Amino acid sequence: MTVAAHLGTTESFVQTFATFFFDVSDLLGAKSWIFRQVIGIEPGSSLSDEQLAMRDAYLRGPDRI
Repeated sequence: MTVAAHLGTTESFVQTFATFFFDVSDLLGAKSWIFRQVIGIEPGSSLSDEQLAMRDAYLRGPDRI
């Protein structure tokens, strides 16, 4: 509801968009998938400060953010 109001669109549009393009809730426990696909960490590569921050936030939860 908040996102729809901010964007000036309908809740159903936001829900549809989230379902098809942004719904990764089923994969949140798949650490390797999150590291590679969401954060962009490649095995054996060095990490940027941004990647380190995102990895830290993912591993330690919303209170860490």
